[in-house]
Amino acid sequence: MSLYSFSVKKPITLLMIVCVVIITGIVSLTKIPLDLLPKIEVPVAVVSTSYKGVGPEEIEKLVTEPIEGAVATVGSMKNIQSISYDGNSLIIVEFNSGTDMDFASLEMREKIDLVKGFLPDEVENPMVIKVDPNAMPIIQLSFYSEEDLGKLQSILMEIVKPRIERIERVANVSLSGGKEKEVNISLEEGELEK
Repeated sequence: MSLYSFSVKKPITLLMIVCVVIITGIVSLTKIPLDLLPKIEVPVAVVSTSYKGVGPEEIEKLVTEPIEGAVATVGSMKNIQSISYDGNSLIIVEFNSGTDMDFASLEMREKIDLVKGFLPDEVENPMVIKVDPNAMPIIQLSFYSEEDLGKLQSILMEIVKPRIERIERVANVSLSGGKEKEVNISLEEGELEK
């Protein structure tokens, strides 16, 4: 039996099939979530440590190696890389797919706490940062003024930024660029010698 003859002989059945398809489409449209950026969990964490005024060799020996040794014992770790440069140490830890990153970063913090006492006193607390593509900025705004850029910077810092931060579900607002007001003091050597 062809579709045409079935449609003519059983119009009520065909009407019911069409209604079921339409209702299923409407229910699917209202219940299936749509995301521009779907939630992605990347199994990577970064340990960032700052030790100002120290060269890369000392950073590697005094900071990177102890922290890397402690972090290397974290379970379900796949790969570890470290970068030491002037005043900073970065340790990038890649985990196996499907690892609970909240638990992994907590375990990393615990392991780092064990070696924190062996680090130099001037070293800032190591920060464990989970790589989260969902934390990318949703909106970026640029401002320009024909007038004084220092005045624009102060308006953005004092008025615009606090108002945007008060909006519900806004996690962070950061400003970059602009001109901050500075005071330059010029000294005359002859006057200082008096």
